[in-house]
Amino acid sequence: EFVVEVGDELHVVIQALSREAADPFNTSTNVYKVDINGEIELPILGAIPVQGLTLNQVEATITDKLQNNLQKAFVEVSFANASIVILGEVKNPQRMGIANPISIFEALGAVNGFTANARINAVEVLRKQDGQVSKYILDLSSSEVFQSPCYYLIKGDVVNVRPLHAVSSNQ
Repeated sequence: EFVVEVGDELHVVIQALSREAADPFNTSTNVYKVDINGEIELPILGAIPVQGLTLNQVEATITDKLQNNLQKAFVEVSFANASIVILGEVKNPQRMGIANPISIFEALGAVNGFTANARINAVEVLRKQDGQVSKYILDLSSSEVFQSPCYYLIKGDVVNVRPLHAVSSNQ
């Protein structure tokens, strides 16, 4: 599961048996950015520390805070900005929203696979960790891909499927 980091945007919806009772806890967008202190600021509840927590843990934390204000509350939290980028020699390059880690094969299937010029034995994955960008090269034709730390893509990853042959321009 993903953990919440500074800069993430969380979509938080608070519901209860009585919609009117839950309304004051929601905004028009229900999207909250994790500030530099690792907190989100919710209506009525104030600052909630969320950095380093999973979405389930954030839901439980908010539910606990609601006990004094709202009975039988239901809290749903999702990432509003978690995505990966897939580009290069794929049929439908795009930024793709993801809620959980996704395998490289699931992601490539979602963009309708490779073009005929795809170099599947040297797919690049760029991953930002601890403020630094690391580059991984995956051979998707090898069973070793299943052992790669990038077999499961996480939020912020960039996948670049390089070409077999450079395309020349006619100028």
